[in-house]
Amino acid sequence: MDESMYENISDIVHDQAFLKVSGLGQPFFLKMESLNPAGSIKLKTAVGLIDDLQGRGLITADTRLIESSSGNLGVALAMICAERGISFTCVVDPNSS
Repeated sequence: MDESMYENISDIVHDQAFLKVSGLGQPFFLKMESLNPAGSIKLKTAVGLIDDLQGRGLITADTRLIESSSGNLGVALAMICAERGISFTCVVDPNSS
């Protein structure tokens, strides 16, 4: 498969998108978060959590993951769980904005 072609969103989560900036003093690198497949949501964290659980055999066909979140981690977990066919419920505090 072509390295630029991917089957799953979790396959393109990495820390390799940097831009070298020169000509403004000492050269430096900018991390290009805008190139992440889900923008600024916590996709790397979600992939790491799910990979760890799956690697330890803690997720079965009957597993339902439940996360209390009011934002980015809940969205990221929902994306990865949907991709992998894992049942997921995000619980949100009713006092959250």
